[in-house]
Amino acid sequence: MKKEPFLVKYNRSFNKKLAIIVSIFIVIVTAFLIIRKPNTFKNIQEKLISTNYDGFLLSNSNIIMNDSFSIVVPSVFIDKSLAFNYEYYYDNQEKEVLNRCHFSLISPYGYADSYELIKEMHKYYRYNEPTNIEKRNINDLTWSWFKIKDIVGIKYFYGININDKAYLLEYNIEENSEENCEKYLEEILNSLKNK
Repeated sequence: MKKEPFLVKYNRSFNKKLAIIVSIFIVIVTAFLIIRKPNTFKNIQEKLISTNYDGFLLSNSNIIMNDSFSIVVPSVFIDKSLAFNYEYYYDNQEKEVLNRCHFSLISPYGYADSYELIKEMHKYYRYNEPTNIEKRNINDLTWSWFKIKDIVGIKYFYGININDKAYLLEYNIEENSEENCEKYLEEILNSLKNK
């Protein structure tokens, strides 16, 4: 068996020690920041849940969607749901790009009033010529909604409050998706019932 040259062996030993020292340094600096400025992490969290819509929403993982709504989705859709959201999509196999219709229903984290969220979203998408915000009653549920058209396709946004919780339904119809996607939206909306 061939012996390793001294420098190679020394290099490996040095790299391990350096990695340990760097790890300890990172832990010490992090602890110092937490002790010195405990509100830093709180401020970051508050920014994440601020009620100014900026194109991104977190889903409230404390709400089990299956406990809130029952839903029937057309069988062509693929289910990508988790416990705290409903998410389904359908690809038009005849087209290669922009071929999907996509549906999601969440309870957005940090929002208690869906109408306020819908108004903020409407303002955010003002350059996409949104339709007016309207009310729509389906299965004794009154939704506030609007839609936009962008370079990808059409997006529908529906908001509702139930038991002091806000819910947001988003439905995207991409430009090359199947013609039935509009019909599928109606089927999904008509199947949604509050539990």
